[in-house]
Amino acid sequence: VDQETPERGPEARSGRRSSTLTRRCANGSRRHYATQAFEPETENMPKRVVISGATGRMGQALAALIQSDAELEAAGGLDVHARSGAEAKKFGVPEIAAIDDAAELIRNADVVIDFSAAAGIRSLLQKHGAALSGKALVIGTTGLTDDINALITGVAKRAPVIVSANYSIGVNLML
Repeated sequence: VDQETPERGPEARSGRRSSTLTRRCANGSRRHYATQAFEPETENMPKRVVISGATGRMGQALAALIQSDAELEAAGGLDVHARSGAEAKKFGVPEIAAIDDAAELIRNADVVIDFSAAAGIRSLLQKHGAALSGKALVIGTTGLTDDINALITGVAKRAPVIVSANYSIGVNLML
């Protein structure tokens, strides 16, 4: 029976913490898989999330969920047109950047969640592929074409990416 056990890595001696996943194989041997090291001062900070498609129904639902979770912070939103102040806050985010001008907002995020439209994700990937490097990218947009999937594959070489056209639990259990 395989067992997975998190352990502290050797980085602990240097003040950094790391997780190592240890898997005990059926034959009794152990395999160790290093996971990402993290700095102690950022360990308990909320994950900064940018929502692409922030003015849509799903974007607003995500903003509300993020606000109710102490481990997450809505860093901002992305849309065709920029919005700030009270106009952005009515969508549950502190600011909404136009996709063309979103590089800084993306660079300051930990996670980008996209529930926009096919044209929106295409624009995001084409214009900000470099800024997405190292950021977790969650895509729930439907109607992805082959060229968009190729852009997603390119980003996935530099960042963790998950794509699903339907995030309902029942649908994903059936897949």
